[in-house]
Amino acid sequence: MAVNLLEDSTVMHCEQLQVLSEMRSRKRNQKKEERDAKVCKGYDWADLMQSGSLLKLTVKELDKYTDHHHLQCKYFSKKDKIQSITHHYYSTTGVDEQQSEDSADSSDEDDEEESEDDEGIVLK
Repeated sequence: MAVNLLEDSTVMHCEQLQVLSEMRSRKRNQKKEERDAKVCKGYDWADLMQSGSLLKLTVKELDKYTDHHHLQCKYFSKKDKIQSITHHYYSTTGVDEQQSEDSADSSDEDDEEESEDDEGIVLK
């Protein structure tokens, strides 16, 4: 009798793991389809550059920018594509790359100052 219960619980556990695996797989596929359907203009490239989030994009997503702007980066590595995209973006928008990095750094410092002010607050 105890062996049957153990077998039943093991089978149920395996079935639960399978269901969870299928759910994760469906979610990954859905996100991939959403990324594939998105066009170059659907991205906020300025925000991605300033926040450093270009690294989070896939190569396929980076290719959308390079294809849209006719950049010759087809066989570049991801790192080189990001560098080319960044250079192209800042050269075409007229924004100085160093100036943009400085403004991002100063906003980080402001956030740190605000968090230091909140350290003395006690929540009840």
